[in-house]
Amino acid sequence: MEFAYAKATDAYVADFLASYGTDGGNRTLDAAGFLDFVSDASVSIYKNTLGRAENLLATPEQWGAIMNLADAGRPIYQNLIGNSNQAGNLSGQNVVGNVLGLNFRVCRTLATAAPTGDYSIIAINPQSYTWYESSKFRLETATIATGQIKVAYYGYGAIAKKVAAGAYKWMVA
Repeated sequence: MEFAYAKATDAYVADFLASYGTDGGNRTLDAAGFLDFVSDASVSIYKNTLGRAENLLATPEQWGAIMNLADAGRPIYQNLIGNSNQAGNLSGQNVVGNVLGLNFRVCRTLATAAPTGDYSIIAINPQSYTWYESSKFRLETATIATGQIKVAYYGYGAIAKKVAAGAYKWMVA
């Protein structure tokens, strides 16, 4: 139940960021398009919040596509020995990494019609938002007549947007 609760709160935050993020313009996921997106996101977030883009969320499918980006056959975002153009550290072994100086996280709950479509990558200034959450508690009720035990897991959360334009979202061409 704790996993289901975490998944629900994660989905709520991802949907919030997708709903209120700045539209990043239409792009294609290739090396130039991705670099352009991260550059534009960094400029937009800094210009509008006076903070920095620090985090990058992506769907599992976009994570795979970013790991596949290459320059003359050399992976751009994978940490390989002798990689002359490494711009990050991503691997299939870990759902966290670094891309162009941003903390990279894979987010299974970025809800989109197509996992590689709109809102499937979001750049974020985390200081623009605050997540408030109550203590979580588990409630059990025993029914003497049937011997059943009902279990419920409760918690409450809310996100506050402190500064507008703190998220910048991917839009497909």
